[in-house]
Amino acid sequence: MRTIITLLWVLLLLGCELDEIADTIKGRDDKPTSVENAQVEPIPVPVSGNARFLWKPESESRPGAAVLLPYQIRQEDIYHKGLVVNGDKGQVYEHRQGYANGNRVHLFLHRKGHEYGNNIKVELPLKNGNILTWTIPQGAARYEKVYKPSND
Repeated sequence: MRTIITLLWVLLLLGCELDEIADTIKGRDDKPTSVENAQVEPIPVPVSGNARFLWKPESESRPGAAVLLPYQIRQEDIYHKGLVVNGDKGQVYEHRQGYANGNRVHLFLHRKGHEYGNNIKVELPLKNGNILTWTIPQGAARYEKVYKPSND
């Protein structure tokens, strides 16, 4: 039991959400009655919270919304430290120097999330010429998306 509690704490510290942890261990108490009807299923490995793009409709420390980039995206990768929201390049209120919350870049916007509406197009121009794009379904709601970098 102590091992399970320790494992849960480690997963939480790595940024895993509680529902991901619950999904990971769900059904582990169900034991098959015989070997013939035993089903082997892989246990899903939750993606660490810091490997996700995160839209926070309200920042806890700034006046508007906050965007946390996946840890794989470094400050020096971002073109002019900018973010384009619904085609507007002037939406970044502040770019936090350094990294926080899982070694991630933080960008703070001028307005709260609900003020951007729904189906918000967020673009991140990179110095290598690529543009990363996320679509936020509802500006007033928290949104997370796993980031899978391409190998090109």
